[in-house]
Amino acid sequence: MELTLFLLFIVFLINLPCGYLRRQSEKFSGKWFFCIHLPIPIIFMLRIEVGLNYTIIPLLVVSSFIGQIIGGIFFSINQCLQNIQQKKL
Repeated sequence: MELTLFLLFIVFLINLPCGYLRRQSEKFSGKWFFCIHLPIPIIFMLRIEVGLNYTIIPLLVVSSFIGQIIGGIFFSINQCLQNIQQKKL
């Protein structure tokens, strides 16, 4: 159980920077596609290395999705803060 939770957390962390980068790229561009699909082979290798079977895949997908979304939210927050800073100057 602890191993599963650890893997889900790692998958979440892997997807945070990808979600951040995805948010600043044009939708359906090469960079956007790359940011969405880059973590998939990494997650696959982690799952195999840890020795978990295919039944955990839905949880990994949800964890990836949440990481991508929160990474995009971080980008939006960063943009808002930069806009506020520029208006104060």
